[in-house]
Amino acid sequence: MCMLRNCKHKGSFNGLALAVATGDKYRLPRHVLPRHYDLELTPDFEHLTFFGSVAIDIDVLSPTAEILINTKDLKLGKVTVENADGTEFAAEVTSDEALQRSTLKFNGRVGKGAWRLKLNFAGTLNDELKGFYRSVWKDESGKEHVIATTQFEATDARRAFPCFDEPNMKATFKVTLNVPHGYQALSCMRPVSESTMSVETPHELVERGHFHGHAEPRLLKRVEFATTPKMSTYYLAFMAGELALGGTVKVRDVELSFWTIPGSEHQLQFAQRVGAFAYGWLEDYCQTKYIGDDKIDFIAVPDFAAGAMENLGCIIYRMTDLLLDEATATQQERERVAHVVVHELVHMRFGDDATMDWWDNLWLNESFATLLENMGVDAMFPEWKTWETFAASRASAFDLDQLHSTHPIQVAVDNPFQIDEIFDLISYEKGCSVLRMIEQFIGADAFREGVRIYLKRHHLGNTVGDDFWGALDEGCRKVGVNISVMEIMNKWVFTSGHPILKVEAAEMPGFVRLSQKEFKVLARDGKSPIWPIPVKIRAMCKGALVEQSFVLNKAEEVVYVGENMEWVVVNAFGDGFFRVNYSSELLGKLLPVLKKAMGPVEQFNLLNDTWSATRAGQVKVSEFLKLVDYMGGSEDPNVWACIADALTHLHGLFTGPAREAVAGKVRSLFKPLIKKLGFDAAADKGDTKRMELRTQVVRTLGIVGNYEPIKVKAREAYEAWKKDPASVDSDMFDAFLGVLARNGDAALYDEFDQLRQTAASPQEQERFMFLLTRFGDKALVERSLNLVIGGGIRVQDAAFFLRSLLAREASSARTWEVIKENWAKLKSMWPESMIGRLFGSLSALDTAEQEADIKAFFEAHPVETTRMQLAQGLEQLRINVLLRQAVDAEKEALVNYLLPADAHGCIPPEVKEGASGALSKTAVEGQTANGQSETDNNSGEAQKGPAADQTSVTVPSSNGGEKPVG
Repeated sequence: MCMLRNCKHKGSFNGLALAVATGDKYRLPRHVLPRHYDLELTPDFEHLTFFGSVAIDIDVLSPTAEILINTKDLKLGKVTVENADGTEFAAEVTSDEALQRSTLKFNGRVGKGAWRLKLNFAGTLNDELKGFYRSVWKDESGKEHVIATTQFEATDARRAFPCFDEPNMKATFKVTLNVPHGYQALSCMRPVSESTMSVETPHELVERGHFHGHAEPRLLKRVEFATTPKMSTYYLAFMAGELALGGTVKVRDVELSFWTIPGSEHQLQFAQRVGAFAYGWLEDYCQTKYIGDDKIDFIAVPDFAAGAMENLGCIIYRMTDLLLDEATATQQERERVAHVVVHELVHMRFGDDATMDWWDNLWLNESFATLLENMGVDAMFPEWKTWETFAASRASAFDLDQLHSTHPIQVAVDNPFQIDEIFDLISYEKGCSVLRMIEQFIGADAFREGVRIYLKRHHLGNTVGDDFWGALDEGCRKVGVNISVMEIMNKWVFTSGHPILKVEAAEMPGFVRLSQKEFKVLARDGKSPIWPIPVKIRAMCKGALVEQSFVLNKAEEVVYVGENMEWVVVNAFGDGFFRVNYSSELLGKLLPVLKKAMGPVEQFNLLNDTWSATRAGQVKVSEFLKLVDYMGGSEDPNVWACIADALTHLHGLFTGPAREAVAGKVRSLFKPLIKKLGFDAAADKGDTKRMELRTQVVRTLGIVGNYEPIKVKAREAYEAWKKDPASVDSDMFDAFLGVLARNGDAALYDEFDQLRQTAASPQEQERFMFLLTRFGDKALVERSLNLVIGGGIRVQDAAFFLRSLLAREASSARTWEVIKENWAKLKSMWPESMIGRLFGSLSALDTAEQEADIKAFFEAHPVETTRMQLAQGLEQLRINVLLRQAVDAEKEALVNYLLPADAHGCIPPEVKEGASGALSKTAVEGQTANGQSETDNNSGEAQKGPAADQTSVTVPSSNGGEKPVG
């Protein structure tokens, strides 16, 4: 599943208990195992209900009088079990909604051997985006249409039919759907027959009041699908509705078909090209065949909680992650669609074929899908420089992993609520990061060989982490690499957090001393774990480059680099999942030669780590700003995104002259860039990084810098777009819209509100929707709050919309009051998991008084299923409160540094090239942890505090920034 994330915390954070009910009572016993399901369902599109029957071939391993089976929000009718001899027992059913299962007590003893378990059931096509649910769209006349669709990961197949809903209880499935004529029915396999059938609701369901809908016989289209290979319940899927086919493409005898609602099918062309490339690339890389039949459907639906879901042969997406209008899409939107399409195709092997044994090994699915997603996109679009972009994703994982409330990559989970919480940055981005680290350390050939061994050995099976590490060890031996991957990687997946590696000159010339310890932003006493760190070093010695790699598996080690060492870079190429803290002496040697010594990712790490150290209270803000001046010569967009995020955060902490001083600093830094770049996107000639830089500059100058020429350009662009959308570059238009919204009036709000409902593409609709959260006028903030609280935003987007309001300086305080006032209503309106989305923006309320109010509220209103997310939000809030206090203490020095200002901004003090003394010892020895503020896709305006699940893209410059900005 692609994200749009638990662990058994037994302590508490800030007085909030994290323990939830756990244990084997949530697991099914293993004396009854499924082999095959015959599943038939009939959705009622008028009454939004469904009924069905399932016959499950089971193997009873020991005699029993009762069987446990997973159910949730289902009403069961007649239940029997029979064997080939004709013996049949009826069951009395007792359902336990808390444990999400039913106990079937039979009127006889079910003996050892093969039996067939039969159940009738009924349920509701719910609006919670889980199980068998409804997705609704309107046509041009305003008429509503319903799609009955599914989302089963992690534990919601039990909402659609009684089943053994655990990943290692694999079986085959034969699905039959009874739907109205004219409706398209899809499932994991191709249809094998279609017929017209008179369908009647089972009498006992009607008599017991279990089904509310059409009870009389109806003539429906009966669609029977082929039997699936052996698979888990969570990636089964079926759906029916009025869908339009946007095209098909055949790749190596497998037909890829692309579907969505009528009227949008023309926006599937880009996804088709990506899907076709990725299918072939993955088959070549993995050297295994797709396990389904000869088709894969890609379907975009209007309501979907995540980004997409890797159902075998029936991949379901939210609209913005599959559809794309190539004439109006931004580069970020293109990249998003490409990444999600590849991610889900990777899962056809990593997840659907070789499946984790239990959810504690979720990373075997999601970390690998994220890794190969990036590799596949990089192969198709090398000009996008995907691995440079991924540095920001790795930084976002650091941002969460540096909290005490994080969790290991592989973490014990026992109940459905814990499982839902680990679909997060740790399972995706951190897991991908450590896989990328080991892939780059042992080499691409050894890693690829290990992947092929793993997939072939565990075809249609279930796996644990050691299965993969063992396969990588075999891959290493096969290509002659003498490294034990298992010894290295088990520590990384079972230990939460990450190390910081201190680098300093040793007493003997040519040597460096490396020492590691765990990094946390909020430091606490305690023994630090020791990680086996795959280290790569690059250095200039006697005028020549030298490189070496080794595993540091102790707390400290002295390493020989070379004679006459001029400079040294540790974590060369920047792929390691650890921080690097250079001594003042070694950093002083690096700063004058950044362009020569460090590549983009390495420079990003240096700048981003220093800002993180600033947030951790280990570096003064003024010292960080001096490093910004060193980086000022960069033309890399991601360096400037990092700088913009930091300055935006500081801007939100000040008022009066100090606030204007920060705005002046922004103008002095960013004005030379816009003068150099200009506003003509056509001049980029396909250089996506140059375009990204221009849009970052426009956003920051217009929003934080309050630079009038940018605001004028934004108004002009919007007027031109209204006359002819093709006349304005999409990326520039996106940036200008954010500037307009920040300073917009009620008339502009009305226009954006209309466009969120009528724009031609789902991306444009989403863009204008989130822009509503950018308006700062109090009356307009209130309108946005009323819109979301009143149910005017789709459930899939509502929590994100409210979180965006909570994150903004102009709306955060009022939004928090509205959340408190409507807490019970929000919990009734949205699925439990959606509530947790709000906690990432609590850090915007970063005064001590606001923090106390938030803690008091949740002590009085404890959450039940998102406790880890709340603990993370509160810890981030504590970090921001401390940063605000530190900035207040440093305010006079900061203003003195930023001033004097001219009419358009401040001129910082001169930093001479090569002046290693420009940064204090505190600054250079405190680079430790990432701490980005969140920037939404549409305006680039950062929130006041950091978010755990998103950061801006920030990759430093190959230009090095050797010259100061003046």
